[in-house]
Amino acid sequence: MLVLHPPRRPGPPREPPRPLVALFGVGLLGCAVRDALVGRGYRPRPLALSWDDGPLQRRQLDTIAASLGATLEGSAPGALGLVWAAGRAGFASSQAETAGELESFQRVLALAESTARSHPEAPVSFHLLSSIGGLFEGRRAIDHDSTPTVLRPYGDLKLRQEERLLASDAPLERRIYRLTSVFGPTPRGGRRGLIATLIHNGLRHRVTRIVGRLSTLRDFIWTGDVASYLVADVLERCGQPRPPIATLAAGKPASIHELLRLVESTIGRRLYVQFDFGLANSMDTTVSPSLLPAHWRARSLGTAVRQLHRAALGAASSG
Repeated sequence: MLVLHPPRRPGPPREPPRPLVALFGVGLLGCAVRDALVGRGYRPRPLALSWDDGPLQRRQLDTIAASLGATLEGSAPGALGLVWAAGRAGFASSQAETAGELESFQRVLALAESTARSHPEAPVSFHLLSSIGGLFEGRRAIDHDSTPTVLRPYGDLKLRQEERLLASDAPLERRIYRLTSVFGPTPRGGRRGLIATLIHNGLRHRVTRIVGRLSTLRDFIWTGDVASYLVADVLERCGQPRPPIATLAAGKPASIHELLRLVESTIGRRLYVQFDFGLANSMDTTVSPSLLPAHWRARSLGTAVRQLHRAALGAASSG
């Protein structure tokens, strides 16, 4: 995990200090959040945290809690934002795999709760990255009247995380971001999503295996847009009255067929794909634009795909 310290301001402060940020998870979304904070002058400091060894994780979280508390009590920021962007679980994960992730989440939430109680002078906010696909798999035009319909362990994990956070009686601000299919540059050692895989394999004339149908509808959003919105929440809109749940989506779904043609047009060559129709991951999942928050801005799918293509070319040339 990373603790990100705000930029130092010379001379007497003219405005409230920026909050300290504790970022749990540095995968696809976590790296985007880190980069957005670094772009605002934040300085990242890594702290060890195991995701596989429960007793070790508890000891490390005690160390992290002590470090955060000491910073809040010093001459540094007067607020703390904790961001949960962690998790290895995906749509195909089993109940056993998601159970361990839920335990890790609950330990981090307990850290946030104890920090909020022991530092009443320092506003504490908890920001949870959740999943539209996990909670509403197979639903079209999801809107304010839609309620979650969990179909697999991953969706149950996300629902339980949301419920745990919303049920907390600690004096902390709660924010949940329900995301559609997020894509962006793949961190070193990370898993490539569908669009990144299509570009990567397309540039190398390799076959991409797709679970679904050509007509399957998905709503794709860029990691950088999610990170910008979340960081603004943590740094700029802290303390403002707002609903606890924000749905971040494009509001304009694309079929797999449209996506394939877009990637082919972008990279300038034919894609080779193999469809797997036997697995249950081919249902449409779309979001009504009426559900999107006012401050949310999502770039077009074409713009984002071209940006990812440029990043892939840059990585290939440097590697």
